[in-house]
Amino acid sequence: MSLVKRFSMSAKFVLVGVSFLLPIALLLRLFSDQMQGKIEFTERELRGTAYLRPLLELQTILGEPNSVELEKSAAGAWSRLDEAQANHGESLQFTDEGLGKRGRLGLDPRSMRERWEKVRAERVGAGTRGLEADLRRMITHAGDSSNLILDPDLDTYYLMDVTLLALPHLLTELSRVSAAGASSGSASFHSTLVKEETLPRVAASARTAWIEDANFGGTLATLRPRLEEGLVALAKPQKELIAAIESGIGDDRRLAALTSRARWAGLAFWRVAAGELDALLLMRVARLRGERNQAWAACGIAVVVAGLLALYLLRSITQPLGLIVRDLGPESTAMRRSAERLAVDQVRHTLSEEESRELAAEMNQSSILIRRVVVELSSQISGGSSELICRVEGIGRS
Repeated sequence: MSLVKRFSMSAKFVLVGVSFLLPIALLLRLFSDQMQGKIEFTERELRGTAYLRPLLELQTILGEPNSVELEKSAAGAWSRLDEAQANHGESLQFTDEGLGKRGRLGLDPRSMRERWEKVRAERVGAGTRGLEADLRRMITHAGDSSNLILDPDLDTYYLMDVTLLALPHLLTELSRVSAAGASSGSASFHSTLVKEETLPRVAASARTAWIEDANFGGTLATLRPRLEEGLVALAKPQKELIAAIESGIGDDRRLAALTSRARWAGLAFWRVAAGELDALLLMRVARLRGERNQAWAACGIAVVVAGLLALYLLRSITQPLGLIVRDLGPESTAMRRSAERLAVDQVRHTLSEEESRELAAEMNQSSILIRRVVVELSSQISGGSSELICRVEGIGRS
């Protein structure tokens, strides 16, 4: 308590302000950390879509027969995958440690490329199916480690379903159709899955994405028109393939051509959906950063306004009190002038010596009390000490 009494009124106001600022600063820090966590979560999803792009291209090429042009495309896709691995591989846990703890060793790009070149050279159907299954496992790993599978907003969640689950499944079913051959009943089975399960799922998820878009962080103007146009382009070759199989297609070459068109249409729609997903994720990052910056700016403005208001209130208190201290403090001449007037009155009214002594004693006592109060008030304003009180008592005794 004695230490607090030594503080000036300005210091006490500052201490009160700091005591209020500390919890506000803590809450602001917690809010900022929460916003930063959401930003990092979304940026991780963007890394996931970047990693998925070459994987979907490779899955599409794998279902096609060998050709010089396709091998050049495959080489470009592998180069883009190596670039994605260099930029995001460690973050997405495409490392021996990250893959090993999930039982996915051997799914790193280097090992997969070696297997790719061997399978494409041997042209063995079983090897192709195994390689395609591992490409799907890489796609799954990218979705798991990038938080795409945990997306919190409905518009981006359903686009995630299109890009991470439905379209890779469509490409797998189309590969099984072409591998089965025109005369096989298995081709009809897989085409039925495409017709009754995969295509409706893609369409339903895309439609839900643009319906829910307005409810989560604003509307992306390009989302609905591009998805609708892409769905039309996707559905046409799929329907042609399904109709040909249902009518009893017996030509393996025609089946391969129709399947190839359907497969590339699937990749084209994947690129459209992934592009719109990236745009929505970037919008979310911008919105979260804006909210974080607005919180910091609002808090800063509030602190400045509160500080100015506190300074104004402090001055409105200390200035009048300062005037009182100046007029009645130990160094003031107000009491001396009062004593002089008393001496003049004594001369005029010819008070007795005893009456004058009593009046002077009463006045002296009152002066000491007033000065003690003023000194205490002064110490509260400017952080004084007992030295002033000693000075007052010395003046009173004199």
